[in-house]
Amino acid sequence: MKSKGSISIYLAIVFLSIVLLVCTIAEAARVSAIQSKDKAITMMAADSVIAGYAKQVYDDYGILLVWNKDSLDETISKYIQANIKMADIEVSGNDFLMSDLQEVSVNKKVYATDNGGDAFVKQVSEYLKYAGLTSAIDKIMSNSKEVKEEDLTTNVAEDITDKSYDKLSSLVEEINSLVKVLSNINELSRLNKSVNELIEGKSEKWNKADKKVLKEVFKQLDKVKKYVLEKESNINKAINKIESYLEKKSNLLKKNGYEKSAKDYMDENLSVLKKIKDKIINMKEFEFASSISGNPNETKDAEKFIRLSMQFEELCRDLQVAKITQKDKENKSIFDSAKDFLDKGILSLVIKDTSNLSTASVNTSSLPSQTSKSKSLESSSLYDKAAVGVYSNLYFGNYLDSKKKNALKYGLEYLVAGKDSDKSNLSSVVTRLVAIRHVPNYACIMKDATKQSEISAIAASIAAVTGLPFLEPIAKVILTECWVLAESANDVKILLNGEKLSLVKTESNWKTSLRNLGGGNSKGDGSGFKYEVYLGLLITLTDRDDVVYRTMDLIQMNICKNYNKEFKMNKGLMSFKSTVSFESAPLFTAMPWTIGMLNESGSYKFEMECNNGY
Repeated sequence: MKSKGSISIYLAIVFLSIVLLVCTIAEAARVSAIQSKDKAITMMAADSVIAGYAKQVYDDYGILLVWNKDSLDETISKYIQANIKMADIEVSGNDFLMSDLQEVSVNKKVYATDNGGDAFVKQVSEYLKYAGLTSAIDKIMSNSKEVKEEDLTTNVAEDITDKSYDKLSSLVEEINSLVKVLSNINELSRLNKSVNELIEGKSEKWNKADKKVLKEVFKQLDKVKKYVLEKESNINKAINKIESYLEKKSNLLKKNGYEKSAKDYMDENLSVLKKIKDKIINMKEFEFASSISGNPNETKDAEKFIRLSMQFEELCRDLQVAKITQKDKENKSIFDSAKDFLDKGILSLVIKDTSNLSTASVNTSSLPSQTSKSKSLESSSLYDKAAVGVYSNLYFGNYLDSKKKNALKYGLEYLVAGKDSDKSNLSSVVTRLVAIRHVPNYACIMKDATKQSEISAIAASIAAVTGLPFLEPIAKVILTECWVLAESANDVKILLNGEKLSLVKTESNWKTSLRNLGGGNSKGDGSGFKYEVYLGLLITLTDRDDVVYRTMDLIQMNICKNYNKEFKMNKGLMSFKSTVSFESAPLFTAMPWTIGMLNESGSYKFEMECNNGY
């Protein structure tokens, strides 16, 4: 019996061990299967999230992103739960691989607008590779090295419209008017001549202080004195105005970096007028009595006064008045036309009829460029701008090829300017194109001896007409810049007519004249680039992050207009990383040696990580 009992115990222990071994193996296999299933469920859920891309964005712009009102963890949880429960599929029997979702933790989310839109640009680059447009990117990058932007238009406008010059010119006109009156001494000359003839014709009686002759001379000298005193007021005015002119001139010379001591005929006139004023003071001392005594002193006083009067006349003849020729007047009109040319505004110089421009405008306050701006983590700034420029040319309009269904018809201009209306964006682009054209045009005109000679002649006339000699070098700069501006504006007009324009300016393809700044030849060069290419070059000169965000602005605006008003690019998910926690109750064993695998609730806990995106 003892032997049989031992065998039974032995067999029971062996059987129990076998059962436990089988259960452990089965549980281990079950746990492994649960982990595989949970991993598959997690990956399917992540793929389901990515599969829920914004269809309209992809169809219209080839960009994949997820846009959902629900949070990402809620969306993942929904898909996982649906997979755990096998969705709507009815399954009979027990599920030995059942596990419960505990938590979805999103560790990282990358939206389209994050990090300067790096993820967005990556998709754009991949799209262009697929479309075979990488050569277009290389071409823009190569041409961008030859383009420089130098915005001098504002400075030129300020130089030309400087009110100080206008005020000074007006002051010179007033002075010249006074000097012209003072230098007109025909009456004084007649009186002096009359006195001299009287004295010379009757010298014997004069020497003897003949009362009759002396009385007649005194009568004439009294007229001279009255004439001189009548001039005193204008002389004082002229002196004051010239002193004011010289002070203003000195300040302007200092402001423009010229010698403050630069003299002109106004300095000479001031010296002459002061001498004339001294003569008047001396002449005031003489009184010519109505009764003549015939005293020799009266004759001497008359002679002194006559000498003063003759000196007064001579000094008046020394006064200088600007002599202006007909040619000077014609040249002055050219300069005035140049000032009027600038006052028109650059857009009106390029487009005569602005009534046909798009009037579309948008509210930019909720766009990515205003709400989600951050810096790129990449270093390929020029490549990114060129790529986005090529991409945008596929989907957005411009002045020559507007997109009527888009919120802004001139999308490419918006990439450059970022304004809230088509007209403002076009105006900004035109201004920047003029600035780009300034560099080759300025280099060309400075090397052209014929044009420089023409500019110098007109500048000399400006100095003569205005009476401001020190303005001649300034006028040359102004005229040069005006002519360059006119040529640059004409270049842009050519581009907006759909014609080609060379990057290099030469004498042979110069199209404007200084006498008709607004009437240049608007025929293209035959070789070079069209407006769209120049827009692409402007994009490469714009800040990289601005270009990228403005591209996303356009996508958001158009999706909101055509499909969903609530769409936001800063909620457009492009990739994510998450951790999902599962729990599963033990089924085949809960022996002490398996307890270490369990958590405090007595169940298995699994964590799955997934990293997914476009």
